[in-house]
Amino acid sequence: MDTTLIPPIALIHCADAMTDGADKYDPYNWRAKKIAIRSYVGAMKRHLDAFMEGEDVASDSGCKHLGHVMAGAAILLDAEAHSRWVDDRLALDNGLAFTHSRTVVEKNIAARRAARKK
Repeated sequence: MDTTLIPPIALIHCADAMTDGADKYDPYNWRAKKIAIRSYVGAMKRHLDAFMEGEDVASDSGCKHLGHVMAGAAILLDAEAHSRWVDDRLALDNGLAFTHSRTVVEKNIAARRAARKK
């Protein structure tokens, strides 16, 4: 494993968001008690949605939305490694229903596109 492959700018923005969280909630607060996966995934989705809508910086923190996403992912990885999360994910089938549904939808899209080309 080569950690030098991580762009330094990514670490800077992740650290900025982690510092914002530490100032708001205390450093390493996710280690103090177990965290709910969906809470962090929800926050990450909100930051991704804002980013996709053209907003680069979160108005409440002044941090990059993508830095917040990285911070959320880092916290989840740490919580998993230390058994500090509550697994409240919806899927109990290891993603099989999602994978099957995606395959069906992708086939439907391909069929519609093929039909339009005729």
